[in-house]
Amino acid sequence: TLAHSIMYPAEIIRSISNKFIDARECGELVFFPSTVWKHKELGVEFEIRLCPSLQKKPVAAVDSFRQEKIKDQSDAFTPPYNPSLHVGDLQDDGTDYIVLVLSSAFLSLLDLVVSTVRHDPDYRPGKPSYNVLITLEHMHLIPRKQDVYIIPETGYEVSVNALGFAGMLLVKCEEELEALKNQSLGKVLRSVGLESVHEIQVVDTIAEAE
Repeated sequence: TLAHSIMYPAEIIRSISNKFIDARECGELVFFPSTVWKHKELGVEFEIRLCPSLQKKPVAAVDSFRQEKIKDQSDAFTPPYNPSLHVGDLQDDGTDYIVLVLSSAFLSLLDLVVSTVRHDPDYRPGKPSYNVLITLEHMHLIPRKQDVYIIPETGYEVSVNALGFAGMLLVKCEEELEALKNQSLGKVLRSVGLESVHEIQVVDTIAEAE
């Protein structure tokens, strides 16, 4: 039941290892061997991971009831959670103030994301798309206009998510890797994201204050 899945942070951390093992044994997590090619650009050491096995990604066998649940669940990170991957629900341990600070920072950055999107006349209708990066010291929200970069010479589609903006990209074949090596990775990220309109936003903020 839900009551049994409520856990404190330390309990969550202690449970991850066993949950990971269980998920692999039941087929919900699958290991794919890969190799890494490193490339330095813009003062950043990028990693391009080659994983040919993803071209034929295996699908775990499931019964008809489970298949229906998968069909109805469009996002693995929203309820109802897959029980094989769900470690537990985080119990409030008295650190509400930390959550509030992060929430305030996140909402401020989200306002900037929305503002950036509004300044792009070619942005597609619908809710804004963005990636989130969180470190021990910083939080970044990166507005984007698409989630793939199409290599002009080959037509290969390279998926770019939050890991891409952290300097890690994934390709599925040698040909795709070689094609991506010939691209400026800075250009790849700029093509997926939106141009900064920080100066315009500053002017708009000053105008609102006056």
